[in-house]
Amino acid sequence: MYDAASNNHLINSRQHKRSLNASDFPQDKKKRRTDSKSFEPLPSNVKNIYVTLKRKELSQKLLYASDANEQCCRRMVVTWMQLVGTEVFKLSPLTVNLAVVLYDRVLSAKKQERKLLQLIASCCLLLAAKLEESESVPPINKLNFFTRFSYEPAHFKQMEIIILHSLNWDLEVVTPTHFLNYYLTCAVTPDDLSQDQPLHDLHDLRLRLEESCYQILYLCQMEHCFLEFSPSILAASVILCGRKDLRLKPSWPESLRELTSYQDLQLQRCESKLAKYLQLVIQKSNLRNLLNK
Repeated sequence: MYDAASNNHLINSRQHKRSLNASDFPQDKKKRRTDSKSFEPLPSNVKNIYVTLKRKELSQKLLYASDANEQCCRRMVVTWMQLVGTEVFKLSPLTVNLAVVLYDRVLSAKKQERKLLQLIASCCLLLAAKLEESESVPPINKLNFFTRFSYEPAHFKQMEIIILHSLNWDLEVVTPTHFLNYYLTCAVTPDDLSQDQPLHDLHDLRLRLEESCYQILYLCQMEHCFLEFSPSILAASVILCGRKDLRLKPSWPESLRELTSYQDLQLQRCESKLAKYLQLVIQKSNLRNLLNK
């Protein structure tokens, strides 16, 4: 049965067990000068959170979708989670990514009936929102609308408890977005070159890279093949892919090597898979546009 006290405890625990979020990092509230003096060192508490994330990552098992049917089903469910979470309820990239990771872990712990997958996905969105969002937890009745009212309201509450028990009440999982938020703080520097020219608008380029990286990560969450990479490797590879797409040189500067502790060779396999996948997405999009003419 659903335990209201347990649910309230979960919401309140956000204050003590909150994950690393974009708000933890220095934000660009106005245009900064394109000189090195405009960069402030990261607060020590942010670095401490990063160390904790890396330690937590080492204890996490990597997940794999086992067969073609499960992979196809996962793609459809995750696409639904992203559309509903991002477009309808305006949840943050971190919240949606956390929901997807929770979903993968639930299905990794025990195989579920297909008719329950959308309910599990909905409850993972609810749990992630309760942990990461202050005022944007989706109402159950509105969330149920996007399942075509396939479930009773009580089913959501019961499934939340089932998920929590399945995960041993451990929702402090590390996602690629945690690391992406951190890596983006140093993803563009005044020493970078764009198309072999010095940067003229550092602030604008930062925003373009940030948008590109979140979009790349958004797309690759749908594909099971990226589950084989650790969250930090995937996030660093997304940055590398984004920098190459914007023709920034060097593609993997010393600042990112120091921040991530990864050399570009360590990211090569993941970044290559990302690049091939994105090229395939573009080709499919172009074909779809051609057929719709």
